[in-house]
Amino acid sequence: MIFYSQIENDDNSVNLIHGENASAILICTANDGVTVGQLIYDEFISKNLSVAFENLSKPNAVCSVRQCTVFVPILSPELEQTPVCRAAFKEARRCRKPIVPVMAIRNWKPEDWISLTIGGSRFFQIFDKESAYKPFYDSDRMTDLCVEIEVSHECQFLI
Repeated sequence: MIFYSQIENDDNSVNLIHGENASAILICTANDGVTVGQLIYDEFISKNLSVAFENLSKPNAVCSVRQCTVFVPILSPELEQTPVCRAAFKEARRCRKPIVPVMAIRNWKPEDWISLTIGGSRFFQIFDKESAYKPFYDSDRMTDLCVEIEVSHECQFLI
């Protein structure tokens, strides 16, 4: 069964097709963030975490944000310009899902609605495998991301 939500965006509305990927962690991306999204997905799978990966740039893309516990968007210029991605963020906020954003493009700064949506959030800069595992103080960014998601997942059940 397919469910739709009509999400209002400034000048138009978008039908968000709700997917049925029930998982604790949902990684969503657009085409230009797929490499980073796949890197994170592979790491989570290797840790036996319940994770789903969705590319919202595909035609007839579905988004399982209602089914997840933690929403992990892979931020990129294409994601910022894709109406379905914006609708996924709005749905995550409406459903009070923790959002743990990952910046995937070096030297890119969100300027539009994403900057307002993630303002004040802790986000992670992971551009490639090297930046993901490069020592950062006493850890690395991938480990810090895993910890943040685990904390967000646990806090979700306290609400």
